[in-house]
Amino acid sequence: MKVENRGRQAINDTVIKVYTQIFKDHNSEMFTWEWDKNVYSNGPISVTIKDPYWATFDKKEKQLAELLDRYEPKGNERKPRITKADKELIERLEFEINEIWYNTYPDDRPKIRKPRTPKNK
Repeated sequence: MKVENRGRQAINDTVIKVYTQIFKDHNSEMFTWEWDKNVYSNGPISVTIKDPYWATFDKKEKQLAELLDRYEPKGNERKPRITKADKELIERLEFEINEIWYNTYPDDRPKIRKPRTPKNK
């Protein structure tokens, strides 16, 4: 901090070392950049990206993981049976997750293998 000179106000020149920047994209995507110049002076410590398009994908994936964890055997117990309603819900969630993923990345879709046809002699 500088001392006042000839009636002018003092200039606050202390450097801010820890701060957060939030950017919004035109398609409502949010980027949160967290900076800490004490830890790393050349760039942000972390960048968090929240995309509304992938929010449904993350929600369905979390719901599927919770369902599958419910039916994992604990210790030496027998594996619990999956109810018919939960089995249908698991199949539906897997289908919806795959559709979201393969619509975004069509090259990842598994190839459909056809049986080989015999050659006629």
